[in-house]
Amino acid sequence: MLGLKPTQASDFGRYQLIDIRPALERYSGMGFVAGSICLPRSNELDTDATTLQRITGGKIPVLVCLTGHRAHGLALALAQTVELPLGYLDGGLFAWNAEGLPLAGLRLVDEPHAPLSAAEFETMLHTRLSALLTTQPVDTREPVERVLERCMLSAERPLRCYGSHELRTLLDMLAVVLLELGVPRRPISDLLDQLVSRLPSAWHQDARVR
Repeated sequence: MLGLKPTQASDFGRYQLIDIRPALERYSGMGFVAGSICLPRSNELDTDATTLQRITGGKIPVLVCLTGHRAHGLALALAQTVELPLGYLDGGLFAWNAEGLPLAGLRLVDEPHAPLSAAEFETMLHTRLSALLTTQPVDTREPVERVLERCMLSAERPLRCYGSHELRTLLDMLAVVLLELGVPRRPISDLLDQLVSRLPSAWHQDARVR
């Protein structure tokens, strides 16, 4: 299994990028790599493995997500069933954007809502996450604070003190934790879409194509 840097993964003659994010996240956030295939991860690893083998066309598949966390985890799981080389984009789309590589499809779905202040965003995150945890027909009764604690990069700082990259990484890790708790992918995708679209305006800078 290969952890590829963006400059390596941009060799499109050798690698086929597979965007495993939910469609709403792919088309409403910071964009996607042109030529990448949208293949949201399923809960059936055998299905994912079969699909990867069918669509790569002889190229090495490289899984892509926002920060690399989800792609790395799925690559580890698929490595047990996929009989071909498999990679993931180390650092995800944030690393791709940081290298100045192009992104397409910036916010194709709806216009973002008016941005919130950092404090308002923190309140919104707690409110929406609490609603999600209490409405899903699964055992997700963990308090919001405990769920966020599992995702925090530094528990000693309040969310409003996080930088743009840290906060977006936190949201990506939040998606992973919610999946582990058994929350279906569509509600998680909707939650991420709502949160990303309300990031304070200063935090949108990292999402712009350079």
